Amino acid sequence: MLAIFLKLSYLFSIILVFFIFPIYYQLFFSFFFDSFWSLLLILFTSFTAGYYIIYKLLYTYVDNAGRIVIFENISASPENYSAHSSEESANSVLSRGIIEQNPFGALQIQDARKHILKKALRFALLLILLLGPILYHFYEDFHYSQLSNQDINKDAIKTVGHLLRLAIEKSSPDDLKYLDAVKKDDIIVVAGAYDKVEEVLEKAHIPFTLINPVHLADFKLKPSQIVMVNCPGDISTMGALNLKKFIEDGGYLFTTDWALMYTVNRISSEYITASGGKTKNEVIPIETADKTSEFVKGISASNGTPSWWEFFSFPIKIIDKDKVNIIIKSDRMKKNYDNEAVAVNYKFGKGMIIHTAAHFYQQQSALITSRQRGPALDYVKDEMKIDLARLDNSWKETLKNIKAGQIEDTYSVLRFIANVIIAKKKVNMAN
Repeated sequence: MLAIFLKLSYLFSIILVFFIFPIYYQLFFSFFFDSFWSLLLILFTSFTAGYYIIYKLLYTYVDNAGRIVIFENISASPENYSAHSSEESANSVLSRGIIEQNPFGALQIQDARKHILKKALRFALLLILLLGPILYHFYEDFHYSQLSNQDINKDAIKTVGHLLRLAIEKSSPDDLKYLDAVKKDDIIVVAGAYDKVEEVLEKAHIPFTLINPVHLADFKLKPSQIVMVNCPGDISTMGALNLKKFIEDGGYLFTTDWALMYTVNRISSEYITASGGKTKNEVIPIETADKTSEFVKGISASNGTPSWWEFFSFPIKIIDKDKVNIIIKSDRMKKNYDNEAVAVNYKFGKGMIIHTAAHFYQQQSALITSRQRGPALDYVKDEMKIDLARLDNSWKETLKNIKAGQIEDTYSVLRFIANVIIAKKKVNMAN
């Protein structure tokens, strides 16, 4: 009964690795390593230890000398063991390394620890060779999904959604009229696996329509709309054709991260493309590249140091430098990936394409300087110039648990999104 239970347990653990790998991976990733090869090492060690323990429980015992002895196919007790008391011949048993001859010619039992370990190592290696290619194929998706659940800015995003209108009212009161005029039909959000602009818009009380990527091919788009495509932006050929016509007719396409390759470059690849490789999971300092662009209005305080989240993103390579405008840049991106652009825009037909290598949803922030680690309430009052008397007590309490850098980073992203929406609304209302 024990043997059956142990065998089933080991089989079940292997099934867990194959079919419930994200759970297994998340347990180890959260506490140990962040690389594919480290993961294989952990799995190899786990398989070896599991095989060794179960084999030892099932097929061995400890003799009077304290040695681990294999008893499979052996009927006699260790004390009275001889070659003739086994169901196997002496040569057969000797060849399996279970017993050995001493210098006097007598047979003696050999400690089986090394024998079992060799079997365990061979078995674990075989499993890794079979499992490795499967894990390698899905590793990036598992890794991406696991990291995308680490949201340290959830409260900050919710708070800046509430602060947005107060900040725009303070710095650009006319723009608030355009933002408040936005209707659900004005913004079409294409759902994604790794980004979620819909949550940002929802927290900012900006209406939108959410659609699945598979519906994009048949969705009736209007030139007055903005289409926001979440990462990864994996759309169909017909969906890309629908988007292309939409932009040529005057629509705005706003994309993020991997959508550079899977959306933008499927519509047109002669303006921008991926430079090759990907960024790390990192938060990078950004700065305004085009101070005349209405897209950057109010995204940072005068002495601000906002940072945006690069999440294994494709660095943006500018192909047509005469037509592509860099809106946001980063010296860190230039140094590490030889391309400074973080956000760009360019005309396409009567419409426009805006792309950012950062995410719409800013899950992580940089909290390096004492200013960034300072109280969010002070940042809201002193740098955003918002009267705290206009915040109710519940929002003030929430802000007490948030750092200034989190507000600065998440607000700069939200304000950038809002500026694009406002700019498009202005164009629509002017026509």
